[in-house]
Amino acid sequence: MQVKTLLIILSTLLILTGCTKNKNDIIITGKVFSPNEQSYISGVKISLEGQLFENNTWNSNYSTIASTYSDASGSYTIEHESVRTNGMRLKAEKQNYITKLIDINYEEIVPGEEFPVNINIYPSAFLLITIKNVLPANESDELTVNLTLGTDDCPTCLHSGNTTFEGADVNDTIFGMVYGEKDYTVKWTVNNNGNIELHSQNVHCGKSDTATVNISY
Repeated sequence: MQVKTLLIILSTLLILTGCTKNKNDIIITGKVFSPNEQSYISGVKISLEGQLFENNTWNSNYSTIASTYSDASGSYTIEHESVRTNGMRLKAEKQNYITKLIDINYEEIVPGEEFPVNINIYPSAFLLITIKNVLPANESDELTVNLTLGTDDCPTCLHSGNTTFEGADVNDTIFGMVYGEKDYTVKWTVNNNGNIELHSQNVHCGKSDTATVNISY
């Protein structure tokens, strides 16, 4: 009877120990959401990266400490033993989505307690704008394309701003990645021999597609 009771106690302790998170571990949890699709995204690889202390110096490059994938509800959890690091970040990546990097203040993490980091991730698309001066007046012709894209936190994307083309023989393009499943307005101003005209065109950039705007002036 005593042996049976002891076994029950030991089994209970093992179960409780297995369910208890290590008090020294880094525990980062959250959900991955796509604002443009209004849905939580599964299958996103979430990597915890750090600038580690190696060979008696801080490595300026980021190394992967641990990684996981978001589940069907977009939820993820990364748990790893505490490491010595100079900088720390999360990287979220999935095919047809723009890779997202999120800096983390390591000093705000309490070992053994969950540190919540929700991630917004955006589908990728491409925007191609062709520009051609088909009815030139003279070399003083000028066309300015204005883009308002809202992708400033995406280093590999097209950014908002003005691009000016001058001359009578303009035949050029603007091309780059943008957030997918989103509508944009491309605006341009033509100064042709002193005559100024304002134009605009709405364009929808679908996920993993290339949207095209043709500008002839």
